[in-house]
Amino acid sequence: MFGGVISSCLTRAKFLMENGHKVSLVCRGYPGWETPFEHQGVTVYPVRPKDYKLGKLWEKQYLHPLMPHFMAKAVDRIATEQGIDLLEINDSFPAQRMERIVAKHDFWVAHSIQGTAFLHPGLPPKVKQASMKWEEKVARMCDMSFPLSNYLASAFEPFVDQSRVRVVYNPIPLAFRDYRRQPIRLDASQPLQLLFMARMDSGKRILKLIEAIGKLPDPSRVRLKAVGQGDELAPARRLVGELNLRGSVEFTGEYVFGPEAVLAEYDQTDLVVNPTAMEGFSLAILECMGTRTPLLVTDLPPNVEALGQDYPLLFGVDNVQQLANQLWNVVENRSLLTAAADAMARRAPLFTPEACFTPMADALFELENGRVERRLRVAA
Repeated sequence: MFGGVISSCLTRAKFLMENGHKVSLVCRGYPGWETPFEHQGVTVYPVRPKDYKLGKLWEKQYLHPLMPHFMAKAVDRIATEQGIDLLEINDSFPAQRMERIVAKHDFWVAHSIQGTAFLHPGLPPKVKQASMKWEEKVARMCDMSFPLSNYLASAFEPFVDQSRVRVVYNPIPLAFRDYRRQPIRLDASQPLQLLFMARMDSGKRILKLIEAIGKLPDPSRVRLKAVGQGDELAPARRLVGELNLRGSVEFTGEYVFGPEAVLAEYDQTDLVVNPTAMEGFSLAILECMGTRTPLLVTDLPPNVEALGQDYPLLFGVDNVQQLANQLWNVVENRSLLTAAADAMARRAPLFTPEACFTPMADALFELENGRVERRLRVAA
């Protein structure tokens, strides 16, 4: 599947397997994923409550109250049949039922939230309570930004027992780092080829992008390909009609899955536009960085953290005029495309698998070698 969590897990798994480890992945299931299967050397255990029937809302099944129970059951099965040395939990929801499993089998846990990981033996109740509180708050922030990962780490400091818990910066590793896309097209006589590729919900702000195109001095000088589906697809189509932009905006109506399809889209575009108003750690940024595909993106803290303060193609969230201005700047000055690609290339070494995983490996080494007290938890 195409998505930040799956891509991150598979990249992480590849790195671990290359270093002699065995990896299993427990994730929420999708239609057609009913039993465990092998993928790129990883044993995948899909979890989907059998009684969960929400039609098109199957993607929202992480809200099912029994999902943590099923995930904990899957981890217990793996630990019983194969053994587990380290369990990484990448958000707080599935952590809710892991406490007894961790105590039963006594393995190390890495609890990753956004770009930060808490590495500890078991799940200390205060950390667990804090993360629950935070996730509940984030669920209500549908139109707001996630904070910087280092801010998130500092927010958790009061709940962290430093004698037993290590806070580790743990970003998602770079995607497609060995790929070389088609050369950037700098011919200003041709329309600028734009790409929006995301689920069309309110947080991704497809309507703001269309509004910005409508504000251009000459909208015919851009061609937007909007790839994806969602609740805002129909309103977006209507807005294109109202602004008379049918010659400038194309909707494919289908999302793309798999690296080959994603890379093909990037090869055909001059500029990826991501007007998102809600982002944790953007996979799209890492894909553009890895392929040196120019990107115009909102100045949310996580985006600036990844791209750097001096990245040339940023704009304010919901600032339609600023977005339009940036688009027109690129239309008239294609050298900005090269400047953006070069700026991303300078940041790319920060996101190699080695740079991402080594800090966590070092922290785990300290824990395993007794520099941090190992505490056996007693099951309730």
